[in-house]
Amino acid sequence: MLAIEMKFLAGKYHATPWDRQVNEGAVEWPPSPWRILRSIISTWYHKAQSEIDENTIRRIIEKLSALPVFYLPQASQGHTRHYMPLYHEATTLVFDTFTAVDRESRLLVMWPDIDLSNEERSALTMLLSRMGYLGRAESWVEARLTENVQDQVNSVPLPENSAPLDGFESIRTLAAMPPQAYLDWKQTKLAEHSARKLDELQAAAQAKGKPVDSVRLKKKDIEKIEQSLLPDLFDALHADTGDLKQAGLSQPPGSIWVYYTRPRNAFEVM
Repeated sequence: MLAIEMKFLAGKYHATPWDRQVNEGAVEWPPSPWRILRSIISTWYHKAQSEIDENTIRRIIEKLSALPVFYLPQASQGHTRHYMPLYHEATTLVFDTFTAVDRESRLLVMWPDIDLSNEERSALTMLLSRMGYLGRAESWVEARLTENVQDQVNSVPLPENSAPLDGFESIRTLAAMPPQAYLDWKQTKLAEHSARKLDELQAAAQAKGKPVDSVRLKKKDIEKIEQSLLPDLFDALHADTGDLKQAGLSQPPGSIWVYYTRPRNAFEVM
């Protein structure tokens, strides 16, 4: 069992789900597994890269790519409305939606079947102690490993084609593929992209009246295709939103949509 405890020091968690626009007023709860992994990697780059070697952080991320379960503390939804400046004194109305949670309440992220080596546990302990926020920068967080997990699990991955139990609802969120699944996916995409490129070259040759049977992908064509596909899950978790848009991708490589259960009264003021 591996468990991470998080407390939101400002009493707010700001994070828009991946497939939603900020002004829709949607809130991400529980935090997506994809976001948690990216936050750990970001903390390593900015605050611990000189102290934790890359092989160690890679092993940690690979293990934590397994789907966790959660204990969600009671929360509520809130928002503010304010005008953001654009240009030439123009403004636009922005809805800032967040999950409000008591500062002393704790969110638990748990991997029941995951164990870390002493080196990996020490490294993750350091990273969590230096993690300043989760989600947007104003979502200040205090995170640590914990053995105290008596709280009842109330948010779990929902098996495919299953309905949540009474008192629960299903929430779609972004998670990571298992590392080997990503490598398999990459090989499939490599074959698809290569076949598409070959079709383009053959069509161009045919348009010029040249024989198509002798058309082959050149080494530079293959290298360009390989460069467009990130080597492994760890690298895929680095994907920048701008790069994804430029590549015409609707979601990051290596990510999958997963349905989680959540209590129907998760945002009910008690």
